[in-house]
Amino acid sequence: MKYLNTITAVAFIFTISVFLSSCGNDDESNGKNGNGNGKVEKMAVAFDFAFRWGNELVINDEQEKTFHTSEGRPFIFEFPQVYLSEFALVDTDGDTTLLKDVVLMREGSHRISMGEVPAKKEYETLVLAFGLRHAINKGMQPVDFSLEHPLGPKVPSMWWNWDDGYILGRIEGPTNHDHPPSTAMDMNFSWHIGYTENRRGPLTYDITGLDLSKIEIAFNLEHLMESIQVPQEVYSTNMRRADLDRKIADLMSESIEVRVKE
Repeated sequence: MKYLNTITAVAFIFTISVFLSSCGNDDESNGKNGNGNGKVEKMAVAFDFAFRWGNELVINDEQEKTFHTSEGRPFIFEFPQVYLSEFALVDTDGDTTLLKDVVLMREGSHRISMGEVPAKKEYETLVLAFGLRHAINKGMQPVDFSLEHPLGPKVPSMWWNWDDGYILGRIEGPTNHDHPPSTAMDMNFSWHIGYTENRRGPLTYDITGLDLSKIEIAFNLEHLMESIQVPQEVYSTNMRRADLDRKIADLMSESIEVRVKE
């Protein structure tokens, strides 16, 4: 995949495709954003979400791919999952249109309908958050939702099974802690980030002048793994230390990128 530009703000890929859901009459006599009947023309927005290592799609199949950092350390990612929430678009008039509230990002590429926005507007900012706000994280649980709902039961589970609510980000799999690093997998790492205080947002991305149909948002696992000290931080299956939780939450939010496809 080739990119004209990468906007780094905070790596899941959303390919945002926008199409008119109601046409109406484009004549100026209809008034600003109107169709002559006082109704605002809308366009539907759908995002494609995906994990990537740089530009390469991360998927789970029978031949799980091994990814290597710049120092040659190998990683395999087993069913990565991250919660994103509070999506919105801000137009050049300063008006905010809220989109889908919660998305669970999983491996591979998935198209999800995000809602509708006024069609005859220019949008300059995309807003989202890493994790879940307190009212959702503490006030709801998977049994309250269907299997298809992002907050419903999942495999692997995104629920702590205790008072801490949902797992905001789950990144795990085989790696090694040799010095120097080798290709031999001799350990597993497990990052399960929770607690409402590890939510990060609002995260804002400048999309001024961009064709919404060519925007991608990616969760860049390469950026995440290149930022970690190995083995001191990776060589731990217990991520409940608050200082390390905060660092991983920061790095996960910084790994979310908005990209422009050619």
